[in-house]
Amino acid sequence: PETYQRVLNIDLHDNKLQGSLPSELALLSNTLNSLSLSNNSLDGTIPKALEMLTKLTHLDLQRNEISGSIFSRIGKLTKLKHIDFSANLLQSTIPTEIGALSQLNFVDFSENDLIGGIPSEIGRLRNVRVLDLRENKLSYALPTQIGSLSNLEAIHLQENSLLGPLPTEIGLLQSLKILNLSENFMFDEIPREITDLRNLIVLDLSANLLSGYLPRTVKKLSNLQSLRLNDNFLINEDEIEHKLPPNLVEMNMSSNFFKGDISQFSELPTSLVRLDLSNNFIFGSIPTALSRLSELELLNLSFNSLSEALPSTIGHMSALKALDLSWNKLIGSIPSEIGRVGKLQSLNLSLNYFSGSIPSEIGALKSLTYFDVTSNYLTGGIPEVLWNIESLKNLHLSLNLVEGSITASKEANQNLTEIRISYTLLSGTIPSEIVKMSKLKVLDLSSGLLHGEIPSELWAMRSLEVLNLSYNYFNPTPIPPLVKSLNQLKELYIRDSYITGTLPPELFSLKELKHIDLSSNNITGKIPSEIRISNSLVELDLSENKITGPIPLAVWALSYLEELNLYSNKLVGLLQSAVGMMSSLKKLNLGLNSLSGSIPSQIGQVSLLTDFMLASNSFTGTLPMEIELLEDLEVVHIQNTTIIGSFPDSLCEREVFLVFTCGQIQCSCCHESACQPIFSPAVIASPSHTVNMPSAPIVHDDGGPSSRSTNNP
Repeated sequence: PETYQRVLNIDLHDNKLQGSLPSELALLSNTLNSLSLSNNSLDGTIPKALEMLTKLTHLDLQRNEISGSIFSRIGKLTKLKHIDFSANLLQSTIPTEIGALSQLNFVDFSENDLIGGIPSEIGRLRNVRVLDLRENKLSYALPTQIGSLSNLEAIHLQENSLLGPLPTEIGLLQSLKILNLSENFMFDEIPREITDLRNLIVLDLSANLLSGYLPRTVKKLSNLQSLRLNDNFLINEDEIEHKLPPNLVEMNMSSNFFKGDISQFSELPTSLVRLDLSNNFIFGSIPTALSRLSELELLNLSFNSLSEALPSTIGHMSALKALDLSWNKLIGSIPSEIGRVGKLQSLNLSLNYFSGSIPSEIGALKSLTYFDVTSNYLTGGIPEVLWNIESLKNLHLSLNLVEGSITASKEANQNLTEIRISYTLLSGTIPSEIVKMSKLKVLDLSSGLLHGEIPSELWAMRSLEVLNLSYNYFNPTPIPPLVKSLNQLKELYIRDSYITGTLPPELFSLKELKHIDLSSNNITGKIPSEIRISNSLVELDLSENKITGPIPLAVWALSYLEELNLYSNKLVGLLQSAVGMMSSLKKLNLGLNSLSGSIPSQIGQVSLLTDFMLASNSFTGTLPMEIELLEDLEVVHIQNTTIIGSFPDSLCEREVFLVFTCGQIQCSCCHESACQPIFSPAVIASPSHTVNMPSAPIVHDDGGPSSRSTNNP
């Protein structure tokens, strides 16, 4: 006991401690001033013994696994100045007794699961300088009593469920430097009183439901460096540039309803380093005055309606590291002066109307890691210098009119991780320099005019995760057993590209493979039984080939498979009852084969099924009534079979699209067009394929870029 009277401080942080807090801590009640047990693996709840430590000034339990509640008698620890329970598993409300801790200057309960509202008693903490309650489940309105925290310098309330308007009393916090209320449900206008916070450095109200105007008096925030109002419903007044604080370093106004000519932003503070006005309704030509922002490192004007040419003065922005002008209506050529922006790391000009050739001056950007000009009207060839930028990792040139062959020199960059050059006029063969790129993860050369052999080295690119060679003119070639070397492959698309031979069993040994589309080729033979190994498959499309034999039982055991398309092959045998095991299956197309037998009643167990297409087979028997159990069903095609029976009326009530052979299926609620004559030409038409193809075309309604779905190649 005498020893206990001498213990003033306990600091055991970062010691891998386990177990719960001991109740014996109460024995130190007469002397203990500081208890720090942070960054351990302590669990259990906060013991009542802590309320006995009335001499505590510092209590730090952050980054443990402590659960339960913040003890309600915390108000007894009246000498506390610092309390940190962050990054635990606490699930209670904040006790009102916290208001008794008048000496507190630091409160951190962040990264827990605290619920309820912030108690009004928080207003009694007149000495608190930091209040951090971020990343909880706090709700209700922000109490007006928060305006009483006259010494508060930082308030972090982001990532909660707070709602209601910002209280005007927040303008009383004259010492406040950081105000973060992002990712809540705050609504109504930003109160004018917020501009009374003359010491404010960071204002983050992003990702809320705020509306109305930015207060004109915001220019009074002379110390403000970071203004984040993105992802709200704010609108702008004219001459917005006159309302901005003079020392801003970062301004993010993206994803709001700001509209008007971009010239209203031409008088921005020259101190800006990061500027994001993306996803608004801003139009007009990019003002040359932007080039005077000599400190600017990030400029994002994407998803607007900017037009005219990109000014050559872009070359004066020497500090720029990231430029995103995608999804606009910019025209003309890409100015060669872009090559002067020597620090540029990311350049996104996709989905515009740029024309002309890709300037060779791009090769001077030695720090460039990301280059995207997808969906423009660029012509000419791919400059060889583009392949020689050693820092470049992502090269996106799809949906352009570039032509000629892909010519990469022996000195080609070996650091590329993504190459997407689909839907172009490029011809020639796949160069050996590309298949030697050992870090390449994505290779999309689909929808071009490529021909010749698929290089054998391509099948040994061990880092590849996505390979798309669809819609080309390669020499007829099978997929070789060497495909087993692609052990990181997740997506394989070689649709309509003259693939021949049988399916190699090695293809199905790739455990990461989720999407296979080898449709519209000349593949023969049977589906290998080794398909059972492919238990990660989500999509398998082998339609429009010449595959024979029965569907292996192993196919029905692919528990993650969502889409199975075997349409238009030469398959025989039964639709087995094991189909009922396919708990993830949404789309099943077995049309235009020679399958026989009845439809098993177990089809009713495929609970997520939306598309059920069996047309033009030799199925017999009665349509199982269990089809009524498929609550998500949208399409049923069973025409040109000899299936008989009746459609349940409930399918019509759910507006399921039904097609069947006249005279064989009874449907009292169906539209007459649902009935097809035997051997109707309509059944020969290939169904729509829903394939998640990377870099599928995105085309303007008027011939340029737009937001058209990318699911259909």
